[in-house]
Amino acid sequence: MTVESSLGEGLLVADTRDGETGDVSLIMAMNFTRGLLEKNTRLYRNVYSSVNQHRLNGLVKDMQSFVKSDSRTLTILTDADIYRVDPFEFADWEMNNDLFFVAIDENFHPKNMMLWDYWGVEFLNVNGKVYPRNSSWGNLYYNFYMYTPDLADYDVSQMVVCGTYYYAVPYVFDENKNRFLQVNSRYDGFLQFREQNPGLLFDVNNVGAYDAIYMGEGENAQLMTVFKAEKGNDYWLAAMQTKEEDSGSNLPKGRYVLTNCPGINEAVGFAASPISTDFYYATKDQIYTIALGDSQNVTAESRYTVDRDRDGEITSLMMWRGEYGRMNVSSETSSTGMTTQNAQYRMLIVTTYNESTGEGKVLTIPIVKLTSGTLEPNRDIHGRYEGFGRITKVAYNKVGN
Repeated sequence: MTVESSLGEGLLVADTRDGETGDVSLIMAMNFTRGLLEKNTRLYRNVYSSVNQHRLNGLVKDMQSFVKSDSRTLTILTDADIYRVDPFEFADWEMNNDLFFVAIDENFHPKNMMLWDYWGVEFLNVNGKVYPRNSSWGNLYYNFYMYTPDLADYDVSQMVVCGTYYYAVPYVFDENKNRFLQVNSRYDGFLQFREQNPGLLFDVNNVGAYDAIYMGEGENAQLMTVFKAEKGNDYWLAAMQTKEEDSGSNLPKGRYVLTNCPGINEAVGFAASPISTDFYYATKDQIYTIALGDSQNVTAESRYTVDRDRDGEITSLMMWRGEYGRMNVSSETSSTGMTTQNAQYRMLIVTTYNESTGEGKVLTIPIVKLTSGTLEPNRDIHGRYEGFGRITKVAYNKVGN
């Protein structure tokens, strides 16, 4: 006889109600969970504290679930701690230095994570250094941090895996030398790109005095990175090819000037589309779409204005990448006025917070026309999940291979 947990695939929602401690809830719904109908939505509130009888120390910055063969983990990062829990039961397993082969002597400052799913490798960014973990044979521990080809000190801010399955490749941005780096095939260090020819849109080995504030995957597995000037309010979007062999002249594909886009200096989130040239960003009250093309000067068009009285202000934005989520969209030919479609790469997840009521919400907004980035106009069929505190992070709880 076996006992299966009722907790499974869905959307993890980390929130806070006191501004000092965090908790994690799980939404299992049609938008995020395979096989569920709209009427079967299940919301497990504060599941972490309910299971472990304590809240997370600090606010959740990132979290990532990972199932490969017999290995399963959910890693949660707060401002100062790293927690590993069971993604099926949410029970505490280990934390901080118990997760490493070699203890980290300095204070923990966790930043973010990424997953090289096909190869079963998880990367954890602590204090700007990247630690890999291969899940083979149930390995739960992170190795010593990875090195650069020139053995120079580095400070990673953003990182992401571009591409799918066998062709996926992890990339990071090093703030010390303002450069892109690629994870090598042995996942114990980075590869440095060839010296770039003069006259390109930007130099992947030195983009200048800019901070990377977002990194995601665009059309044709392009690496999309938003940069902000270290001094001043200059913003731009770098599009970098990741499939072609590096010849020193073919990696930069676009340098889009964002400085004049409305509200860009107040952006609370960005999202790229792996299947279209759409690019999105959100301010506290609006979602904008940018249609990327040959011109480096782009125009942002407002596609959504939040109902502040009902939902408060927008606090984050992300593209849904899960394989099995579905969404409702308007349909003139349907007797019900709507139809259900696959949501992968076609649904934005938006979080909001109403300061006066202290309530956070998760909204799901379908993208109904690629390239232009047109969003579903009928708000009555947007997904809406209410009753949270201030949401600090959402993530896909993937519990299957």
